Amino acid sequence: MVPIMSLPGPGRVAEGSDGRDPAERHAGAQGIERGQRTESLLRALDACPPGLDRDQLVEEVVLLNLDLCDRLAGRYTGRGLDHDDLVQVARLALVKAIQRYQPG
Repeated sequence: MVPIMSLPGPGRVAEGSDGRDPAERHAGAQGIERGQRTESLLRALDACPPGLDRDQLVEEVVLLNLDLCDRLAGRYTGRGLDHDDLVQVARLALVKAIQRYQPG
């Protein structure tokens, strides 16, 4: 529990804060790291000939971004489509995007 004295008053932001709660800042940092890692893997994937190594790179990119698919699918839940169907479509789109990726 955070002591009341340490909380900023109404309309004020805590000193050194960017206005987001710590969880949002952490998620943003994770997104940047994920983006950088994904970009690195996609560059390696582009240079890799077909085979087992390429399949492993694709798998790593997919696993790295599955939570992104789940969150995107969650945005559309409750709009007439089953959540599991939305997740499946998002994940399939991720795999297809990775397979069709061309740098530049």
